[in-house]
Amino acid sequence: MDEKEINGLVFNALSNLYSIETSKVSMYPLDDKYGHSPFLRFRFKFLSKNDSIYRTIGNSISGSKAI
Repeated sequence: MDEKEINGLVFNALSNLYSIETSKVSMYPLDDKYGHSPFLRFRFKFLSKNDSIYRTIGNSISGSKAI
């Protein structure tokens, strides 16, 4: 599976949770995929950055239990 397929799967999974405002969801830097570790950057429409959904997603990725 290449980076484009992975990015598409992540975008679809997140957009099933809530409407995404950012134009792209990418885990890999487009200019140099070996220059950085994979990362996830996105924003949901109409939700503040402090909304609990972001903490829940972060906990799910890290394997922590939700608080």
